[in-house]
Amino acid sequence: MSCCSLERKLSDVQRLWTEKQRQLKKNMIFATIAVVKGWDLQQFRSLGKDQREAILKALNDDAEKLISEYGTEGARDPDLKRLRDQMRECNRHFNHLASQCTDDGELLRVI
Repeated sequence: MSCCSLERKLSDVQRLWTEKQRQLKKNMIFATIAVVKGWDLQQFRSLGKDQREAILKALNDDAEKLISEYGTEGARDPDLKRLRDQMRECNRHFNHLASQCTDDGELLRVI
């Protein structure tokens, strides 16, 4: 095997590994989004403010980091568009639940 052939194969393996890692990260983020979007008010309140805010912050950070890994090629990736859309919905759901709680954990009355 020539040096160029080995370099090409190494490059192919690295590219494949990077793609698989990105896909794994996407799947983990989508799974976490599904969990957060599945929260009802009781589950939301049971976590405690600090814990639920830490979960959402980590989720947003992970999604932004993954999107930034793609650079300019990410604009063409339909999975990343779906990820952005799902993150918007997830944040909206989280904020909706948060708006139904006061700082001390009491339910707000909805009139």
